[in-house]
Amino acid sequence: MYTALCAEDVVFADGCADESAGIYPCYYYRRDAGLYLSTSVVRLIQHKGVFRLNRKFKPAPWRLSEKDGHKGCVWLDRLLGCFAERDRVVCDWYHTRETIDAEIFKMRPFESVTFDANTAAPIPGGDFVGNGAFIEKTAFYISTFINGIENEFPDYNHVVLTGGKDSQLILLAPKVHDSRWNVFSSEPNAPLVKRWVSDNGILINRIYEHDGKNEETGADLSAKIVAGDLYSNPRHMRWLPTLKRIGAELGGKCFFWAGTLGDTLMAFHKSYHRGTLNDFYAMQFARGASWQGNAHQVHKNFTGFACLSPYHSKEIWDNVFFRYDYESLSAGSDLRGKVGEALAGRTIIWPDSNPSPPLYAYEKDVDLYRHYVRCVRAALSQKS
Repeated sequence: MYTALCAEDVVFADGCADESAGIYPCYYYRRDAGLYLSTSVVRLIQHKGVFRLNRKFKPAPWRLSEKDGHKGCVWLDRLLGCFAERDRVVCDWYHTRETIDAEIFKMRPFESVTFDANTAAPIPGGDFVGNGAFIEKTAFYISTFINGIENEFPDYNHVVLTGGKDSQLILLAPKVHDSRWNVFSSEPNAPLVKRWVSDNGILINRIYEHDGKNEETGADLSAKIVAGDLYSNPRHMRWLPTLKRIGAELGGKCFFWAGTLGDTLMAFHKSYHRGTLNDFYAMQFARGASWQGNAHQVHKNFTGFACLSPYHSKEIWDNVFFRYDYESLSAGSDLRGKVGEALAGRTIIWPDSNPSPPLYAYEKDVDLYRHYVRCVRAALSQKS
């Protein structure tokens, strides 16, 4: 749906299956002995023509304004236990499949859905691959996925949202047409990315830089809230007006790319590697799909252009990520450098640091839930 259809399209199907670990969220409601599907809950409500408020849908308590959030009263939050409560609610929230409408649900990772049933695919068994095979196979399937998209959409341009190694690996993969590939990077990382591209002789068309400042209008913020269906904190979703403009400048035929969750799939991450192998996958299918997956959803619905991850093809999960003993990773383990060199076929110079752009901050807080419900009702009144 993310590559073939326009943002917020509604399609009818007998069934649907997730094959990407939930990183491309899809929503559905059952009717006419089948499913109506979309990347947008609001669009599905508008399509079915009736809004059935779901009282069980209780989004995490995201805040837009730092002035009204915990940074302004750390001692009070600690006194009242708000930190612990907020963290608990957010962690619980990652597992939900509910939406604002009682008839619309979110498809779970590796789930198959028909009019009559929901079926979760079991995690495949089999022998584990060692580090050498992991590096070789990961590089192979990254390249295979990227080149497959290039060949399927030969007249499209590509923009890699570039920060650290997760996204840099995408640029190291051999391309069908180097001249159709571009880099987008924001302060404070942009100078480091430019130097890295130059130091390693990466062949691209151009680099788009962003100063990191929040350029959203009130209408942009509203559209961003609607685009995400309250599944994650809107403060994490940055640069969207500029990315939308870049896609238009590239003729409306453009894919964006992100190195989503590469630091959890190819390296030790303290939030993901602190339990059993099943705990690792549970975290991928809950936090990963809900938080990072929602970033792909917001990008698609806001800009109109899909944002792809080469780490979420069916093939790379079946043959690599479901075949690796993630319990064997210890603090400091990181295979990304080796994967990058396997992709490039040579030694790579890596940056010494990877500073993160700050979250967007807003002067005034917004009751996201009430704002979203108002937008739902407004969309329903405009039903075509």
